[in-house]
Amino acid sequence: MRIGFGIGGAMIFVLMMFFGIMGMIAYSRDPDSYENFSKLGYLSIFDLIRNLPQFWHYVTLVLLTLLAASSIDTLQNGLASIFSHDLIKCKLSPNWSRLLIVGLNIGAVIMSSRRYEVVPLFLVADLVAATAVFPLFLGIRNEDWVFGGEDSRLPMLPKVTIPAPTELGAFLGAISAMIAVVINGEINNVHKAINPYTGKVYDRSALAYFWLIQNPTETCALCGKKTMVTFIVVPLVGLVFTLFWSFLDVLVGGDKARQPFCFIPRLDRDDEEDAMLGDVRLDEKN
Repeated sequence: MRIGFGIGGAMIFVLMMFFGIMGMIAYSRDPDSYENFSKLGYLSIFDLIRNLPQFWHYVTLVLLTLLAASSIDTLQNGLASIFSHDLIKCKLSPNWSRLLIVGLNIGAVIMSSRRYEVVPLFLVADLVAATAVFPLFLGIRNEDWVFGGEDSRLPMLPKVTIPAPTELGAFLGAISAMIAVVINGEINNVHKAINPYTGKVYDRSALAYFWLIQNPTETCALCGKKTMVTFIVVPLVGLVFTLFWSFLDVLVGGDKARQPFCFIPRLDRDDEEDAMLGDVRLDEKN
């Protein structure tokens, strides 16, 4: 998983750099249109391919359709697989997961009928993911971090132990990152989310900054800076507070803090198998 995350992150970085450079090229060709919003910055790639032969227009249309379709079916298959795995453990039919996905699709169709713009929805999803990325993936770590001490490579430093993230610590870390988003909204004086082009009001609550809609009267570079800072600060807050809350959790709860919140018994094994597994775990612990 670490190798997969590393390769995926590197590929995404290169892709985003490409689109960023293409955006700068498009802006340099017609800066006045982008500054008065007659052209939209996030659609600059289409401005570049507009003068290409029609063949490339068809290729772009096919790729965009595949991009949207692949995202949707991958998400649905992934959710169905996860739910089916747990249902089979409990000796229930996996068809219930298919019904659940159908129910989720009904909600998605209702939301799509409201005709939200795609880009703001992606920004909401990206910012929500940024609040949970470190709390979620730090769960891969199941051993404490130990720095310094006599047995380390730096024996002159005092021994410092950072507990592996706990479930409660990860949950509170994600909540802390969400609070950081709200604080960013207060700092940037964003108290409501209104589409600057259509005038549609998305949100008037304290969570309005999740839409990442900045003041359209400001320059695009300034808007980009605020969004960039948000996407740097929020994941770091999630990282730091996940470790902080996990430390407090282990300090107060001890070994019990490392146990899961709830346990779903596996019904696909009989009592004899559970007893044998329990004996094996006891022997390993001893």
